[in-house]
Order: sequence, then structure tokens, then C-alpha cells
Amino acid sequence: MSVYYLVTLRFSVTKTKQLKNEVGTGKGDNLIWHKAKDLHGKANTLAEAEKLKAQPGQTDTELKKELRKLAESLKNAVGENELASDSLQQALSELSTATANDPRDLITKAEDVIKHYDDVTKKYKTVTVKSTEYTGALGGAEQNKYTEVTSQFGLLQDIGLLYVHGHTNLTDLNTGGTAQTGLATKAATLKEKATALNGAANAIVTEAAKDGSPLKDLSGPATQLKDAAKNGSNGLFEKAQALAGNSGGDASEQADGVIDAFDAVEKKYEALMKKAETNKLTNDERVIEVVKEFHAVKTTYYQMLITYRIKKKATLFHQAASKLQTEAKGAGPDTPLKALQSNASSEMGNLVQKADKLQRINVGTESDANIVSNYLKVEGAYIALETMKQFKAAEGVPQVKTVKTKFDALKKSYVNVLKLRIQELATLAQDLYTKADTLSAVNELQSPANALRDAASHTSGGLKEKAESLATSISVLVS
Repeated sequence: MSVYYLVTLRFSVTKTKQLKNEVGTGKGDNLIWHKAKDLHGKANTLAEAEKLKAQPGQTDTELKKELRKLAESLKNAVGENELASDSLQQALSELSTATANDPRDLITKAEDVIKHYDDVTKKYKTVTVKSTEYTGALGGAEQNKYTEVTSQFGLLQDIGLLYVHGHTNLTDLNTGGTAQTGLATKAATLKEKATALNGAANAIVTEAAKDGSPLKDLSGPATQLKDAAKNGSNGLFEKAQALAGNSGGDASEQADGVIDAFDAVEKKYEALMKKAETNKLTNDERVIEVVKEFHAVKTTYYQMLITYRIKKKATLFHQAASKLQTEAKGAGPDTPLKALQSNASSEMGNLVQKADKLQRINVGTESDANIVSNYLKVEGAYIALETMKQFKAAEGVPQVKTVKTKFDALKKSYVNVLKLRIQELATLAQDLYTKADTLSAVNELQSPANALRDAASHTSGGLKEKAESLATSISVLVS
């Protein structure tokens, strides 16, 4: 249930009704309310973890007090049940009983869900920025009390992505480089999100400038993030604006600008978060607001230029792999590259070949299946090379470093897109289940319709459930 998408519910009664239908009863139906209840349980287990408490004969540390408090805040934001005042569970309960034919009642209660989900998200972020402290304090097998919270939040968060079908359609480039019909609108949305991120980062800069401000050390990285988001010339805002304003010609240059600008924003964001964690400022409300706005930018970005971005990342990776292959062939004796050439020439050649095929995918017409197949072949070839001792021995060589960096960028783009596609598949499977269930009311069609329904969505083995299981695994991989 992505808060950035759900905000649009105030304009759409239809979407609000869909949200209401996805709330469920909170009792074993694997819908939003049920997942929220499970998140409360996981957060409570974390808050009550014995290793976060003072051990017999020991003094309770400030760190452990803080870690317990953060987990308790998340738990309380979700709420123990529907009777927990000012909680997500209470808001979900009220939406579940909203009058279906009363738009005002529906929208008001949906907006209350949005508000409380936003609060849960903020509390969750304050927990995750302390991931190192949690895993360190818990240690060993007890670390799963933290990881189970992150996994469960991913399940709750991913519910919203069940609504993305239609929001990634026609937001890429066509063959030939022209923009698809939905790309301008998506780019305009990205522009707005970049503006909000700029404002959030600027709030840190403003506060840091005050005498004695604890945020003083964040001024530099926050300024860089602010400017990367919007600076009047080459920030993400400006690049998204240029793409949104494309008049119908080749948009590949503007698309490249958006991709490069987002990469710059992400790099500056990560630098700011690292500085905030070092200075123990991750709980500051201005830092939390930056986290929120960055993820709004990221969500929108990965819903556009999907095939084009993978092709671009594949091209950069192919160039890096080809350069490594060439340099290794001409390397002098007794060098890491010479050893790599002597022992891994076939692996490098295979990698270059597979990367070349991936970079040749057709933007606008290539099927998802072909993209996945070609990517997996690249990944397999890369792993075969990466695991060789000669490759590991050459990790300090610039050409090898570049190959690793470009592969990581390609993998990140692929995984984020795959996550979206799997969620769309889950939505389609649920729609198929619903339609087949309705069809089964016709007596002569009951048996085949029931079979179709159960294949689409069943207790454990349906297409929907398998898609959701895969999406969960991908969430863990991305986090």
C-alpha cells in the first residue's frame, strides 16, 4: 500500500472501493489488515526481545532503551487491534465497514488509512536506520526478530503495488526513441517528487545553518542532495521537466538525462544517510522527511523508462566487460590481468557475448520474458567469472572495479522492475480468480470454472500466491 499512490484515492472513488475490498477482515485472509496485524506482532516481539533488555547484574544502556522505544513506537502506530485508538488497524477496520455507495464516507476513511500508513512508514524508517545497532545487539539467531519486522513491512508495503498495473504501461520509449503516451505524465509526476525532495533536503540545510544546530555536519551532503534534486539547470527536476515537455520527437536524450540525474540523486541521498547515521541523527524529523521524499522519487522513477533503462545499463556493462577483455589480452606478464586472461578468457568472452545480447533488446517491443531470460544469462556468466580466484585477485584493478560497479547498477534496475512485474502478475491472478468464481455460478460451467479459479488463486499453490511469494523474496533481495 504505497502512500504515494494512495494519495490519489481522494480523486478516485473507484480506486477507494478497490482499496476497501483489499482491506479484508484481519483474520487469515492474507489481505492488508491481516498483514498489518502480523506486523504488530513482529514489532512487539522485537520490542520485547530479551537481548534488548538489561541483563541480570548489568545496567540498562541508552542504546537498548532507544532500540526498544523505536520498536514500541512502530508497534503502537500499527495498533494491537481495531480498538487501538489512532492506529492503522483502527483505520483499516473503519474502512472495511465504510458504506460502499457513500463516496464521502469511503474517501474520508481511505484518507485516514493513508494518514496512518504514513505514520507507520515513518516509524518503520526510524527502526531500519538502526539496522546495524539492532543486529549487533541481538546477535546470532536472535537477529531474525529484526529481519522478520523488515520482511513483514515489505509484505504490507507491497499490497499497494497490487494497484500499479496500468501505472507502468506506456511509460517507456517506443522503438525509434519516441515517448510512449503515458511517459510525459509520469515524468511530470517525477518532477513534482523531485521538487518535494529538494524542499526536504533544504530544510536540513536551513536548520544546519543555525548557531549550535546538531544538524551542522549534514549541511554539506544535504546541500548536494538538494542540488541534485533541483538546481535550475541539470537536476532531476530539470531533466524530468525536459522529458515531460518532449514534443513528439526522439526522447532518448531526455531519457538519458533523467536516468543519469536519478543516479546522482541516489548517490547523494546515500551519502547524506551515511552521515546522518554516523552522527546519530536518523531520528530527526527533517531527516525522516528526506527519507520519505526520496522513496517517493524512487517509486515513480522505477515505474517509467523500464526497458530503456535496462538497455542503457546493459550497454554500459557491456562496454565495461569488453574493455576488461581487451585490457586482459594485452596485459603484461606477472600482473593480475594477465592471470585473469590465462585462466578466465573463455568466461570473459562468454560474459561479453551475453551482455551484448542483452543490450540489443528492442525498446518498446521486447517481451518481458526475453528480457528476463537474457538478463539471467548475463548474471550467470558474471557469477561464473566473479567466483574465480583470479578475478578476486584482480579486484583492485580499475577495469575490474568498473565491471563490478556496472553490473551492480544493471542488477538493481532489473530487480526493481521485476518486483513491479511480479506484483502486476499477482493482481491479474486475483482478477482472474474473482471472475472465475463468478462464472462458477453457472451450473454447467461450475466444474471448469472452479478449476480455473483455484489455479489463479488458492490457499497456497495458486498463481497469485506464487507471485506474492516471489515478490516477497525480491523485497528481501532489494532491501
